[in-house]
Amino acid sequence: MVLEALLRIILTVILLFIVFKVGTRVGSIFFGESQADASVKKMADALNQPGEGVTAVRIGLDSGDAIIGFSQAAKEFRCYGCPQGVYSPVPYYSYVSKPSTAECANVPCICSCKGIRIELPGQLTGREGEQAMELRCAGLSCLKLANNLPDQTPLKAAYPNTTSLANYPFWKGGFFFVNAGDIGNGLPRPQSSVASSSVAIERKRSGTGLLANACPPQVACIQQN
Repeated sequence: MVLEALLRIILTVILLFIVFKVGTRVGSIFFGESQADASVKKMADALNQPGEGVTAVRIGLDSGDAIIGFSQAAKEFRCYGCPQGVYSPVPYYSYVSKPSTAECANVPCICSCKGIRIELPGQLTGREGEQAMELRCAGLSCLKLANNLPDQTPLKAAYPNTTSLANYPFWKGGFFFVNAGDIGNGLPRPQSSVASSSVAIERKRSGTGLLANACPPQVACIQQN
């Protein structure tokens, strides 16, 4: 009798977990609130705070989704050295074009990217003397940011001291967090493509006002000369 009761409890817990996971996904489909959407709101709140400081934010991403930040002056976000392991005699990068919506036009913004994909898988296209791979989103939902983002974010500090690369990846024109197996964000694996992670939001004063940025905890978000 005790064993039977225990099995019933275990089966009930498993069933509740399945119902919760299915309900979460169905809710995302019908009401448009994905993990990325919720994470973007939390990140935007931290990025928009008026004073200097660092805030830790836990984010979640459904498979195939990403979170992308764009600086005010950027026409696109670029991840130099992405994807890793590609041979190119010249600098190469993956990129996402900045939306022209009111939330992003001539202002910094943060976007939830659903269904991110490589436009031409396995191909690099020549652009201005460099090589590039375009990334596109099936759907984009963006929020305007009050504080601008830095132009570049070096990612060398995310790599172990034993790592030796001729050129370390870096972000230009924003930041990038993704959960898609074939798309990396310049961080060493398995950090480059994850469903859940801790993100550091840093705000620091500069000559042009308050800068804000999102990055992995081990990376200095804002590095000023």
